Amino acid sequence: MAKKNITKNDEKKASRAVVDTKSLDGSTRSGGIDRSGAALPLAYRKLNTALELTFSLADDPHFVDIKLCRLKTGMLTRSHYILTSDLQQWIGVFEAEGWQPYGKKEE
Repeated sequence: MAKKNITKNDEKKASRAVVDTKSLDGSTRSGGIDRSGAALPLAYRKLNTALELTFSLADDPHFVDIKLCRLKTGMLTRSHYILTSDLQQWIGVFEAEGWQPYGKKEE
């Protein structure tokens, strides 16, 4: 079994996982920590869109639910069911498309 060399890019992906789970009104949401270290649920928004992207634990701990909902109506537009081990890759894809975590107070 060959050893895998860890690159700087791998370290960036791992460090980007931990996100505060406070909502906009300051209340803390119930959730959990998945095996990759990310605090779930995670919420993301994209500039100039009326959509909210949420990552939450599924009933099976091996999976994560991704839901894309309209902000105004709360209607579900898309959903994905992914492996928990792939969470960091999916977060990276959405962040590359311009999605940003919200609810985290930066000082």
